[in-house]
Amino acid sequence: MNSTILNLISKMSDDTYRPGEIVVNGVFESGKTVYSHAYEEVKNLDKKGLLVDLYLFLDKENDTTKRQHAFFIIGNIAKNSNDLNATKYLVEALSKEKEKNTLITILNLLPDLFKPLSIDLSPVYNLTTNRNWHVRGLSFSALTNTENKVEDFLIDKLKGADNKDDIQYLLYAIQNIGTKKSLVVAEPHLKNRKPNLKSTAQSVVALIMIREGFSDNDIVKKLKLPTTSILIQTLRERISLLTKPG
Repeated sequence: MNSTILNLISKMSDDTYRPGEIVVNGVFESGKTVYSHAYEEVKNLDKKGLLVDLYLFLDKENDTTKRQHAFFIIGNIAKNSNDLNATKYLVEALSKEKEKNTLITILNLLPDLFKPLSIDLSPVYNLTTNRNWHVRGLSFSALTNTENKVEDFLIDKLKGADNKDDIQYLLYAIQNIGTKKSLVVAEPHLKNRKPNLKSTAQSVVALIMIREGFSDNDIVKKLKLPTTSILIQTLRERISLLTKPG
C-alpha cells in the first residue's frame, strides 16, 4: 500500500498537537493539531496517481473512520484534478455503503463535484428517502452541480415537505440551482414561523431573483427589506460561488 496514503489517513485521526505548538492549559485548539494540518493538506491534494491505491485500500479496510478518511481524500483529488472517474466511484459507493457517517462523508463531497449525464445519479436519488434526516438532507445538495435537470425534482420534494430539516436542506439545494420557477415553492417560506427557515428562504428568493436579472428594488419589495440591503449586496458578490448547474 502506498505509504503516502497510509500516512495521511493516520494523521487525519491524530488529535495531538504538532511539534512546536504551544499548549494553553485548559484550552484545546484544533487548529494546532496533526489532523487539522492533514485535512488542509488533503484539501489541496491533486495526485490522481493515488486513486488506484485508495480504491484498493477501501476494498480491504473495515474500520469506518479510516474508510471515511479515504473517501474524503478521493473526493478532494476528484475536485482538484477534475477526475470524473473518481466522482463516479464516489456516487457508486453510495449504493454499497451502509454506515451513516460514511454516507454523510461522501454526500458532503458531491456538491463540489460536477456530475455529467454519464454518471448515473440513482444512488443519490435513492438516499433522498433515507430514514436518517441528515443523510436524506445532504442527498438533495448532492444532486446539484450536474448536467441532469434536478430542479423539478427538488421543487416537488419541497412542495410535499413538512419536516423542518427537509425544508431547510431543500432550500439550500434549490438556492444553488433554482430558476424563476422555484420561486413558487420558496416564497411561502418567507412567512415561515421558524426564524432559521424564514432567513434561509430570504436568501434563496433573493439569490434566484438576482440570477434571473431582477433589480435590487424588485428584490427589496419582495422581501420587505431596507432599500440598502447588505443581504442583496453580499449575494450579488457571491453569485458565481452560489450557482451550480442543475
